[in-house]
Amino acid sequence: MVSILTGSNINSGYKEHQIVKRAIVKILFVLGVFGLQLQIAHGATLEELRQQAQHWHQKFQKPSEGISLGEISKSERVYASAGKESKNGDAVDEHSLYEVGSITKVFTGILLADAVLQGKAELTDSIAKHLPKGVISADSPLQQVTLLQLSTHTSGLPRLPSDLSNGASDKDPYAHYSREHLFRYLSQFTQEDFESPGEFSYSNLGVGLLGEILAIINDTSYEELIDSRILKPLNMTSTWVQKSASSQPEHLKGRMTKGHFNGDETPYWRLNAFSGAGAMVSSVDDLLSFAEAHWSNDTPKYLQEAFALAMQSHTDTVGLGWFIDDKSFNHTGGTGGYRASLIINPAEKTAQVNLQNSSGEETEVVRKGDFSKIVGFWSGELDIGTQKLRLVLYVNDAGNATVYSIDQGGLPIPSSETTFENNKLTVKYPSIRGQYEATLKDGKLTGSWSQRNSIKLEMTHASEMPNTLKNVFNQVYQGNLEPIIGFWQGKIGNTKDGLFVYMEVSKVADTHEVTIWSPTQSPLPIAVTKVNFEENKLAVESKRVNGFFNATVNLDKKQIKGIWTQGDDSPLTLTWSSQRPK
Repeated sequence: MVSILTGSNINSGYKEHQIVKRAIVKILFVLGVFGLQLQIAHGATLEELRQQAQHWHQKFQKPSEGISLGEISKSERVYASAGKESKNGDAVDEHSLYEVGSITKVFTGILLADAVLQGKAELTDSIAKHLPKGVISADSPLQQVTLLQLSTHTSGLPRLPSDLSNGASDKDPYAHYSREHLFRYLSQFTQEDFESPGEFSYSNLGVGLLGEILAIINDTSYEELIDSRILKPLNMTSTWVQKSASSQPEHLKGRMTKGHFNGDETPYWRLNAFSGAGAMVSSVDDLLSFAEAHWSNDTPKYLQEAFALAMQSHTDTVGLGWFIDDKSFNHTGGTGGYRASLIINPAEKTAQVNLQNSSGEETEVVRKGDFSKIVGFWSGELDIGTQKLRLVLYVNDAGNATVYSIDQGGLPIPSSETTFENNKLTVKYPSIRGQYEATLKDGKLTGSWSQRNSIKLEMTHASEMPNTLKNVFNQVYQGNLEPIIGFWQGKIGNTKDGLFVYMEVSKVADTHEVTIWSPTQSPLPIAVTKVNFEENKLAVESKRVNGFFNATVNLDKKQIKGIWTQGDDSPLTLTWSSQRPK
C-alpha cells in the first residue's frame, strides 16, 4: 500500500539532489522527503509479495540490482525477492545482506534506553557529562544538549558537521571521520552553529555522536556494544556494524550484495564515528527476527524493557530512534547504493521489511505532446484505505506536471517524463518512483497512481489554484516576489570551478514559486521550504538539502549577492536572465 508521511516522519525515499562546495557528494543517510512512501501490502500472500517484488525490480531496477521483501502477519513470515546480489552474483533472497543506513538509529535508541535502565545514564543528562574532559568547555553552548535530544533530533545540531568534507573520499565519504575528528569539531562549536535547537531537525551528526557517547559510557566500542546487548541475544547472526573495511565477519563473506546508484556499482560505506547513525548491515530475515522480538516472550527481560522505553513518544511522534504513527513504529534508511525500510506494529504483531541494493535513477526530462487541453490545476484524492490523501496536480504550457501532496507538507514533486497524446496522460516522478496514467474524458483525468501497487485516482480540473494549495504557498512564501521573476545563475564560491546553480522564480496562478537547480547533478529541481523577500533582503531555505541562501537583491544591477550555507558558508552571486540557462 501507499503510506502517509507526516511532517515528522522520514522517508527513505530516493537520493535527493545535493548542492555541495567540493567534488565530494554529501549523500545523507536519510532524506526528509514529503513524498509517497512505499510499503508492503499488509497481510500480503506469498504470491502477492512475489508480484510486488517482481514489479518493483522490473520497473525501477537494473538486472544486476535486487530487492528483498519480508512480512510477519498472523504469526507467519512471508518472503519474496527479485533480482541479483550483483552483476555476476546470485539471486537475492531473505538472507542476502544489505546496508540499511538509518535503521541503525533505532538500535542506537534502544542502546540509550538500555543504558538508562541500567542506571548508567539519564535521558536528561548533558552530553558533557559523558564526554572526556576538554572536549567541550564549561561555557560551550553544547552544555545544554541532552542525550534525549540527540536521539529525538531536537538538539539543534546540524545534519552533518561543517568539516565533514575535509580529507574525505567521494567514494567513501565518512570513513575518514574518526572520533578524534568529531571531538575536534565539537570543541570549536559555537552558538551560531545550532539549527533550531528544541525543534525537530534531523541530524545524522547528533545520532552519530550519541553512538560514540554510548560506547564511552559502556567502556567499549559501538560495534561491540550493539553486538553484546542486542544482536547476540536475539541471534541476529547476519547483522553487523560496518565501521571499517575489516568489520565484516568472516562467515558472512559471499552473501553481501553490491550497492548501485543510477545503475552503477558503488563502494561500501564505512561510517567510523557516524556508526550509530547508519553503519548497520543486515538481512530481511534478521530484521524480521528483531521485529518479532518486540512481542516474543523469549526476548530477554532487559531488552523488553528497553524496547518499551524506546517506543514511548518522547517528543510528539518521535521515540528513541523510532518514528511513531499511531500503533506503528518505523524508520527508513539509505546509503550511497542502498535503500531500506522497517515498520513494526507490536500491538498487532505485524512487521514489514524492504531492502534494496539500488538508489537513484537515471533521469531524462521528456515532454511529448500538446498540453493545452490539460494546462492548469487538477485536484483528486488518493484512497489508501486508512486515509484519503489530497493531491493537486499543476500542468503548465511546457508540460511540467508537478504534484503536491497536501497532507504531506505540500512541497512540489517534479515530473521527469510527461506525455499527453490522444487524450492519454503519462507522468513519471523518479524522486518517489511514482507514475500517474490517466485518460482525459468529460473534463476529468481518470486513471491510476502507481508506485508498487496501483490505486485508482480521478482528478478534476480547477479554474484556479485550490485553497488547500494556496495555504501551503502562503506558509512557504513571504513577501512580493514579482520584482525578481526570472532566472538567477551563478557558481557556488564565485569561482571558475564552483558548482553551477540557478534559481528560478516563476508565476503560478496569482502567486509565485521558487526552485533551485543544480543541472550538473540532476535534471530535476530542488524544492525550497521557505522564502522571504522584504526590503531587498532575500532568504531561501531548502530543508531537503539542508541549504540556506541569505542575500541582498540589487535590481538595478540585476544581481543577488549573498552567502550559501550548507555546512560551510560560501559566497554566491547570482545574475538575472529572462531565459533558462543552457
